[in-house]
Amino acid sequence: MQTPIPVAEACRRLDDLALRWGTTRLPLESAAGRVLAEPLRADRDFPPFDRVAMDGIAISAGAAAEGRRDFAVIGIQAAGDPPLAIKLDGEAVEVMTGAVLPGGTAAVVPVEDLEGKGPRLRLREGVHVRSGQNIHGRASDAPAGSVLVPEGQVLHGPALAVAASVGATAVEVRGRPRIAVLSTGSELVDVSETPAPHQIRVSNLSALRAGLELDGHPPSWTGRVSDDRALLARKLSTLFEAHDVVVLSGGVSQGRYDHVPSLLEDLGCCILFHGVKQRPGRPLLAATGREGQLVLALPGNPVSSVVCLHRFLLPLLRRREGRPATVRRAHLAKPVRWGRPLSLFLACSLEDGHPGLPMANPLPSGGSGDLASLAGSDGFLELEEGRAGWEAGDEATFWPWAPR
Repeated sequence: MQTPIPVAEACRRLDDLALRWGTTRLPLESAAGRVLAEPLRADRDFPPFDRVAMDGIAISAGAAAEGRRDFAVIGIQAAGDPPLAIKLDGEAVEVMTGAVLPGGTAAVVPVEDLEGKGPRLRLREGVHVRSGQNIHGRASDAPAGSVLVPEGQVLHGPALAVAASVGATAVEVRGRPRIAVLSTGSELVDVSETPAPHQIRVSNLSALRAGLELDGHPPSWTGRVSDDRALLARKLSTLFEAHDVVVLSGGVSQGRYDHVPSLLEDLGCCILFHGVKQRPGRPLLAATGREGQLVLALPGNPVSSVVCLHRFLLPLLRRREGRPATVRRAHLAKPVRWGRPLSLFLACSLEDGHPGLPMANPLPSGGSGDLASLAGSDGFLELEEGRAGWEAGDEATFWPWAPR
């Protein structure tokens, strides 16, 4: 293992990588949550016609200017119908919200300002009309050809509605990497198997897969392999051929059967760092493959593995794609004593509803192998190195297990 580096330095080295995953074209119905890779432009004026903004009657500019109060209704203009037209200032058209403004009219009088029945209506006492009122003017939102949604926008509901309104049946979005997740360890058996007393079911795969899926990056392959150097070498070679990011769990420390660091070097990888000043997850390793693949080798201890994924890989993928971070700030609910030259990642439950920031309650833990302690947590606090402890009410960064 190399000399451990601070968390901030590990993040900087990852951010310095020239990771590019291109773009891809997706059907509109499959693009929610993705990041737009090209601007969406108006294919016509927005709105494309003078649009009625309230139910009522449409009258001419002349009628409004001269203060006319009685009108003969000559027809009904519904949304979606071709436009009607008036010829005389004493005429009006009954109009519905969203309809095209009838020809010859220049103001809309709302229903509540009218009285009378049938084809003749009059303005209520005290009502005055100005030309242009209650009309959503053509091109007032955006003229044809203007950018409605810029490149880099996350495609949420309103952005997708705009895309649909310009006829974009498919959109170009920033690409996401093909990700493989491999768990190593001869002690592991499949979830469906009954383990012998000296074995355990493979659980890290479930945690890592879920973390990736919840963040929008479902892995294209997951699996496990024993601590056999030759088998591991063959599997890694295969994964490098078909994936942009390879996530490993286990085999990364300094034991006799921790083959990952030396195997990566044998396969031509460049080690970015091996060892981070943090707890849990100190043996964390990052490397790049010959073709620019990103390799993140996580410690096999369950807590270390899932914490490192959420602290390093998921934020990196979000930054590269241009999506906002899920990180929050929170107040520590009770004092924590530490005094080691390491950053501390502390599993917590998060309690909203307090004035200001939420409260993070540290959960009891049996260490980096205590997977059960994580089940009741919402994420973890990052308590930065260099302090002997923290007091209740201190503010710190909170990393959630899932976007909120």
